[in-house]
Amino acid sequence: MSPRNRKDPADAWVPKRVYRMKTKWYFVPKTGKKVPLAPLDAKPAAVLKAYYNHIDSLDTESTVAALIDAYLVSPQFRSRSAATQKGYQHNADLIKRVFGQAHVDEVMPQDVRQFMDKRGQQSETAANREKAFLSLVYSWGYERGQCQGNPCKGVRKFTETARDRYVEDWEFDLVRRHASPRLQAAMTVLYLTAMRKKDLRKLMRQDLRDDGVFVQQSKTGTKQLKEWTPELRQAINQALAMPSTHPTMYVFHNIHGGPLSDSSLNNDWREAWAAAREEVPTLARFTIHDLKAKGISDFEGDKQLFSGHKTQRQVDTYDRKVRRTPTLIRKQKGDES
Repeated sequence: MSPRNRKDPADAWVPKRVYRMKTKWYFVPKTGKKVPLAPLDAKPAAVLKAYYNHIDSLDTESTVAALIDAYLVSPQFRSRSAATQKGYQHNADLIKRVFGQAHVDEVMPQDVRQFMDKRGQQSETAANREKAFLSLVYSWGYERGQCQGNPCKGVRKFTETARDRYVEDWEFDLVRRHASPRLQAAMTVLYLTAMRKKDLRKLMRQDLRDDGVFVQQSKTGTKQLKEWTPELRQAINQALAMPSTHPTMYVFHNIHGGPLSDSSLNNDWREAWAAAREEVPTLARFTIHDLKAKGISDFEGDKQLFSGHKTQRQVDTYDRKVRRTPTLIRKQKGDES
């Protein structure tokens, strides 16, 4: 490419991002492939006409931003969980800042790769999530004739290391000792049942049955009946006993009787965690979600049945306890063979 000299008065008519190349005039967008406009010997009027025709074709309805916005009001987006929608909105804001003004068919795999490499310098995990969202939007648009293909196909994601933090009994007991009564009950239920936070927060009194706690997992749809144990019943009763100004049908509820919010549970956790770290400054970081993994790791029996996961591979992700194995005892010289 031989860019024109901006200071040359003879080239004052040439629009931005239009360049002379070996045989043709080209428009070169910030992202995507270059677009041929006219032969190199074409008159300025012909080059300008081709340029403006191309610009007119890039209407706002065909930009990446418009495609993203169309997906975000689609039934497919609305069918996602509130947490997933929130994550997608966050991804959308960042993607639109980078690719928003580009025509949907100008974005190439190499542009996505360049974005991934730059974003990965800050967070490879975030780069993977944002690329996955962009790919989802393009796949959705392709099926509806809004784009010609998916530029994310063939672009490799960064390798992520699976979380392997196992919470020891003393660590669990330490944080629980500093927890509020409400969090103490939640920690016990999460551990004993390998339940997700979301499923715990939506537990209703009608889910407490004679033979156990009924749970339909929000992520997989799996229906389970968590059988009663004395410890599980005590934790559930502790949650039910939390004060409420109004009658409530929720097991884990707020002071007004409404469902316990995720932020309230997280705030309780942060306070308990901070107090535990003051007592034991060397305590290694773990999250409330790690209690699900602890429950699966500690369970003796059919872990897939217990966890409700659909595949053994998913179970293995949460089974983090280090297994004890025998050690070889070498025979010494003179031992009987």
